[in-house]
Amino acid sequence: MEGAIMKRRGFFLNSVVLLLLIPLLLLLATYEDVSSQVIQAQSVRTQAERTYRVASFLELDFQKALEISGKRAIITIIDYVSVTGDFISPTYMVNNTIRDLILEGTSPSLIGYDPNRVMRGQSLRRWLLNISADLRDQGFNISPSIDEILNSMEITVAPLDSFRVVIKARIPNITIRDVSGRIVYTGAIPSNGGYIYSIVDVQNLEDPIFSAMTGGRYYRSIRACPYSFPELLDKPIKVLEGNGSSTVDHFVEEFSRTVDPDRIYFGDYYPGTGAAAYVLLNNPEQNVTEPIVFNTTLNGRRTSPLEVFNEGDMGVLVFGNVSGAGGTGTATSWCSLLEYRLNVTIQNRINQELKNFQVPITIDSTTLPDPALTTFFRTADSDGDNIPIIEFYDENCNPMNFWVEKWDTNTKQAVIWVNVTIPANSQITIAIYFDSNGVETLGDPDKVFDFYDDFEGSSLDTTKWTTNTNQYSLENGLIKMWGNWNNQYYINTLKSFAPNVIIEGVWRLGGYTYWRGRRIFSYDTDLTIGLVPSETSTWLDDSAIYAWYDGYDYNLNPWNYKTLRIYGSYIPNLQQIQSTDWQNFEIIYTNTQIQFWDSYTNTWLIGSVYPPLSSFHLQIAADTDSDTRYGYIDWIRVRKYAPTPPTVMISQNIETKPSSTTTATTTSSARAYDIQPFIDCIMDQRYFGIYNAPSFFERLEGSTINHAAYEALAHQLQDELGVKYGSQYYPIGLVSFMIPDPTYDQKLFDLFNTLGLSIEEGQTSFDYYFLQYYFKGGAKVTGYRMWGVSQGVTSQGDLSSVPFFIDNQTAVAIFGVQGAQDLLQR
Repeated sequence: MEGAIMKRRGFFLNSVVLLLLIPLLLLLATYEDVSSQVIQAQSVRTQAERTYRVASFLELDFQKALEISGKRAIITIIDYVSVTGDFISPTYMVNNTIRDLILEGTSPSLIGYDPNRVMRGQSLRRWLLNISADLRDQGFNISPSIDEILNSMEITVAPLDSFRVVIKARIPNITIRDVSGRIVYTGAIPSNGGYIYSIVDVQNLEDPIFSAMTGGRYYRSIRACPYSFPELLDKPIKVLEGNGSSTVDHFVEEFSRTVDPDRIYFGDYYPGTGAAAYVLLNNPEQNVTEPIVFNTTLNGRRTSPLEVFNEGDMGVLVFGNVSGAGGTGTATSWCSLLEYRLNVTIQNRINQELKNFQVPITIDSTTLPDPALTTFFRTADSDGDNIPIIEFYDENCNPMNFWVEKWDTNTKQAVIWVNVTIPANSQITIAIYFDSNGVETLGDPDKVFDFYDDFEGSSLDTTKWTTNTNQYSLENGLIKMWGNWNNQYYINTLKSFAPNVIIEGVWRLGGYTYWRGRRIFSYDTDLTIGLVPSETSTWLDDSAIYAWYDGYDYNLNPWNYKTLRIYGSYIPNLQQIQSTDWQNFEIIYTNTQIQFWDSYTNTWLIGSVYPPLSSFHLQIAADTDSDTRYGYIDWIRVRKYAPTPPTVMISQNIETKPSSTTTATTTSSARAYDIQPFIDCIMDQRYFGIYNAPSFFERLEGSTINHAAYEALAHQLQDELGVKYGSQYYPIGLVSFMIPDPTYDQKLFDLFNTLGLSIEEGQTSFDYYFLQYYFKGGAKVTGYRMWGVSQGVTSQGDLSSVPFFIDNQTAVAIFGVQGAQDLLQR
């Protein structure tokens, strides 16, 4: 009995122990499972951290290597040109030479020169060798091979602006494995799939063109004037407008706040007699026999000279209608029955005639300050219907073709296109006549542009186009196209065109490929603008050039994205157009190069064209492979292209028709200039960044033939980096001035004496042309003496002893149209 009880008790105790152990066993199992998950998570996190660390390390080291090799490459080329006296071949180009040096530490364009004297092995090849060795020491291997990585590396070298060079680079694919073969990282460097940018400032580096052209006898370093971009920012002159009187048209002397018989007094009120001349805020209210400028204004606002000018600065007073009211030229007679006019000066800044050239005139608060702005819009469009009463005439009273692209009286904004002819390096003055009574008009775009169509109406204009398809329709002021066009259909212009031209317009896709959840919606819409050899060339002609727009995104085929198709070959871009909104496009064709921009990607595609397409017809097409999906074009036009577009200067004064319509309008205008900032810059041999001048790269080539190509690259990189000045691109050109005078440049003065060189009156002091003329036997480029620098007589002596001359084109860039007209002695 007792044994049975003991058995039951033992069973009971075992059961209790078992019951107590079960939670512990469950807890242990849970702990082991959780531990396993924790260990696994830690392993994943460790792997992720290793991948991040390796990728970050590579990216940072790549950035440093790019900066070091890029700076050394630029200095190497400077050294090559300075030491050998040979320029980089403009055929091979400086940007390609820098790229070679960055990648390999050498370049075939550096003939008879050892680049390692500067590079010191600091190339990306050496970096890859070093980084591979470092990673091997840590148990990692890199693939593919170094040669393959270098061959696939994407590097673009370009002038970013006048004073900076930008290097853009990426490694498309690199793989890093640990000793076990596990992939630690695979992908692009940088890891976000973008690019690494390195910006090199060329300031304080030697400008090698001086040493190369003078045989090592003269050197100069690039240093920016404080007014570095005068076409965009402040100019190195200060000017006040006002009324005035004088017996001479120009008066030159230093400014003074105190009355001095050898100085120009400046202040608010007339201090009495005793000064050589006066610049005053207020009317003197008495007869003053000395030269005087009074009622001074700045941008139409009353401004005291004390706020603008400085003691001891060089001043130039300009009297009469030297440059017309408001600083532009004035028409010599009244050409219209309309009551009012604005004078507009258009400057051709290139050494080539612009014939039947289209120029936009923008009228808003930035180009025409109030009160003139308000008066213009309220008078020309007094009923507020945005159709003005205006006429255009040239200097000889010939009516001019124009077209109003935009007019908004409410916001006081207008864009008006005119068709003009301007001789090389010259300017013309035209007049906009307006009134509140007369015939309302927007002008005629067909008479302004080389070609224009806004697809109004219900049928294609057969005086402009020829076609062999009915897979299109016109509706609501646009053309829509559809279907399969492959090698069979066309809509081509009857008119042919020749480079250099801009083709621009507005278009949109009817669909694009996108994902929704796990389902893909594929829409193939090829929308193209073609430059085709004949009026019957079909779509996809291999002897044609196409700017191509597509949103298909399939298999990385270049024709499924934005691209250029040149004679059957594509320039890969892989930018999918994920938009059915209206987009602007612009195509620039310059015989051997085509550029393609659109507002969706906001990027330029650039391709070389060889052989050139010297004559072409325009073709529009939308290959949608569907009868229910379309491509649309709202309008399209063709206009002429110039690498440096003309500048436009609008007079700030509105003139009123005189009582006799055959006599000229005269004004009692005067201007007072403080030109000391400019003098300080040329005295210190500083540089200006302007559009129409050789860039740093062109100075290394000793040639300007690649200016347009370098400018296009700069525009592309400025867009990518967002470093434009508002909507305007910074220039890439550089100019300093050479003045062989002991006051301005003793070193150059001595060199001229040593070589027995004589100054040629009227040869511009623009450094590039100065060197070409005096040291390489180049052609003379005409320059003019400048009042206050090399023209005029002051209490210190006759300034004509200073051999400074500036060409009109450069003067306009630095001083503006008004300043150039006033300050140059013609």
